[in-house]
Amino acid sequence: MRQTLITAVACFAIVGLVIACWLSPVLFIHQIYQSPISFWGKVVDQNQQPVDGVHIHYEAVDRPWESGDKYDGSSDETGLFLISGVHGIGLYVRVSKEGYYQLGDKSMRGFHTGSSDMPTKDNPAIFELRKMGETEPLIVKGVGKKIARDGTPVQINLTTGQTYNVQNGDMQVQAWTNDASVPVNSGLHYDWRCKITIPGGGLQPRAGDFNFEAPSAGYQPSDEIDMPANDIQWRDNAKRSYFLQLKNGEYARIDFQMIAGGDHFFEITSYLNPIPGHRDLEYDPKQAVTK
Repeated sequence: MRQTLITAVACFAIVGLVIACWLSPVLFIHQIYQSPISFWGKVVDQNQQPVDGVHIHYEAVDRPWESGDKYDGSSDETGLFLISGVHGIGLYVRVSKEGYYQLGDKSMRGFHTGSSDMPTKDNPAIFELRKMGETEPLIVKGVGKKIARDGTPVQINLTTGQTYNVQNGDMQVQAWTNDASVPVNSGLHYDWRCKITIPGGGLQPRAGDFNFEAPSAGYQPSDEIDMPANDIQWRDNAKRSYFLQLKNGEYARIDFQMIAGGDHFFEITSYLNPIPGHRDLEYDPKQAVTK
C-alpha cells in the first residue's frame, strides 16, 4: 500500500511536469523536486479524541523514480504534528502507536504537495487509530493441515495446536472434493464442500475486525461450506471467521480457510481464552500464553 500511494502521488504531479518540460526540462524537474513541504496533521482515536505520542513515519517524494528520504516524528498532547524542513513533490505519511490498531487508509495516506489544499495548522489532515480495549491472556495457534477428499475427519486441539485423526480435539474439519477426473490446472469446476464441527460445543459466524467478545448464546454444532461446480461464484477456496464455544466452557475465535485445489488443505488461526466462561478474545501479543 505504501509504495502504491507514493507512486500515485508522484505520477499525479508528473503529469503537469511532463507538459512543462517542453520549455526547460532540466530546470523544471530540479525546481519541482525542491519544492518546500509544510504539512500539518492530527491523530485521533475512534472517538475522535486526540492521541499524543504517536509515531509519525513519513517519506518525501524528493527524487524521480527512486525511494525518497524517510523521517520520523511524533504527535503532541493535542494530537497535532508538523512536517517541515523537507522538500519534494509528494509526501507519504503513516501513523502508529503501541496499544492502538492501524485503520488502513485512515492511518496512512499520500499527498501531492503542489495542491492548493495542503493541510494547515487550522485545517490539519486527520489520521485515525483505534485504541485497544481491555485484554486477557490468550493462546494463539496457527495450524495448516492436508486433509483427505473423502470426509475423513481431522481434529484440532486449540490449546496445543496438534491435529489428530481420533476423537480428542476441540474442533473437527471434514472435506468432500470430487476432482479426481479434473486435470490439474485446467480451470474446470468441481463439486466440493467442507464441514467444521465443534464436538460438544458450537460455533457461529463472527463479523467485524474489532468484534472481540464472544456471544453467550446462539451457537450451532457445525457449519458447512458448500461449493457446487455450477455455482456462478465458484472458487477452489473459501474463508470464514467464527466464534467458538468449546465443550469445557472455554471460548475462542478462529479464522479458517479451506483450499480445495492443489494440495487440498485447510488453515486455521485460533485465539483461545483458557479461562472457562471468559468471552474476551481481544489479543495483545504481550499477554500471549505459551503452551
